[in-house]
Amino acid sequence: MNRKHKWFVKVQALCMAAMITLAALCQPVKVQAAEVVQPSLGIDVSRYQGQIDWAQVAASGVQFAMIRVGYRTQKTGEIFEDPYARYNLQEAQKAGIKLGAYFFSTAITEEEARQEAVWVSQILAKYPITYPVAYNCEGFKDSENRQYGLSKADRTALAVTFLDYIKEQGYDPMFYAAKNDLTGSADWDTAQLSGKYPIWVSQYPDVPYPQTARSDYSGSHTMWQYTSRGTVDGIAKSVDMNVAYFRLDQENQAKDSEAPEQIAGGPELGITFQEVQETVTAKIATNLRTEPGVKDDSTIVAQLKHGDTATRTGIGDNGWSRVIYQGQTLYALTSYLTTDLNAPAQTEGSRKETMAESNSTKAENQAPAGQLTETIGPDAAASNEETKEWDFSKVVFTECQEEVTAKIETNLRTEPSTRSDDTVVAKLIHGETVVRTGIGSNGWSRVEYNGQTLYAVSSYLMIPEE
Repeated sequence: MNRKHKWFVKVQALCMAAMITLAALCQPVKVQAAEVVQPSLGIDVSRYQGQIDWAQVAASGVQFAMIRVGYRTQKTGEIFEDPYARYNLQEAQKAGIKLGAYFFSTAITEEEARQEAVWVSQILAKYPITYPVAYNCEGFKDSENRQYGLSKADRTALAVTFLDYIKEQGYDPMFYAAKNDLTGSADWDTAQLSGKYPIWVSQYPDVPYPQTARSDYSGSHTMWQYTSRGTVDGIAKSVDMNVAYFRLDQENQAKDSEAPEQIAGGPELGITFQEVQETVTAKIATNLRTEPGVKDDSTIVAQLKHGDTATRTGIGDNGWSRVIYQGQTLYALTSYLTTDLNAPAQTEGSRKETMAESNSTKAENQAPAGQLTETIGPDAAASNEETKEWDFSKVVFTECQEEVTAKIETNLRTEPSTRSDDTVVAKLIHGETVVRTGIGSNGWSRVEYNGQTLYAVSSYLMIPEE
């Protein structure tokens, strides 16, 4: 990550004076907790950040967290809970961080918008929600999105329905959108929304806060998301950073006095495993890791070779299997394992052929693709040529407009090349979607992610299953 984009939360004391100026642009949030006319520093998180060490986050100076509760899918309209939501709510509160929340909506009727709000309220009822509960709606310009074709007035009405119900339940509603969507009421009836609710605006300056003291969005707004590339102790991946133009020191009470279920952390957090009991061997030499994911080589503790056996006890929905090997519970890529103990070992050549076949037949619609070389990281499928040739003007992109997700954790870069780790600004995990706008001649795809144009290895992307 470029140094200028690092966010050092401990400098907050230097920023207080600058934020006084911001107050003139901002409408106050009507809150139940005691309000201090002073800015606060926060983050917003989802499953993308993985398991967070919230004690470290609190020690770094973060004061509030906007936690994604769930989302409605852009194609099928199903509602899913973020698999890390309850853990994040639980652990952030334990660490003394004030809780806010948001929901990603693709509602197409007022009935659906109200359903979303009811669903969110039911989950939040057991937690002390002090900061706002926000409505987030993006991607509606994609022809594959179920909201495509809705008018600005209709979309705004859906947001109002959601936020009205949130307010009825005693929470502080907030509307989230990008600066460009709000300016001039480009995609929302901004006047109507800002007249009823505080606005949380996303706008990323070249040099983020605190070096850039305020957003250049001229409309009324109460919270500013100023980068998606923040670094915070306790969070391994990049994270969205926010400034709220108020500070809430007193914690609200949970609406429901019944204590929530305690969610245990650990390597399987956020993953659903199908329980099995079967003997497996490796198709090729396969790393056995202490975590079900490619983080770094430190998680590798053994290697399973073809002919060696392990007991598989679970098959995860993230493409990893849980196995018992020499008395240890470890994890391996599911597609590298087989229950056919008599199957011949897969050669490197056959593995490449299989990869090519999967790419051409769209067999990648199961995640992750087993042919990916998990030992060398998510950009490994890029051609050798692209790492040498940096004249990206020569890359020809076939234009497209489609929603994609990752087969395995995949780097998103500012350029279509692996020449430097500094170009990595985010990671895409399976289940998280982006819009692909072009497929390049160099093996890379162009995608839109959190308002940024980024690039990912094409063979690591897939069209999500309905």
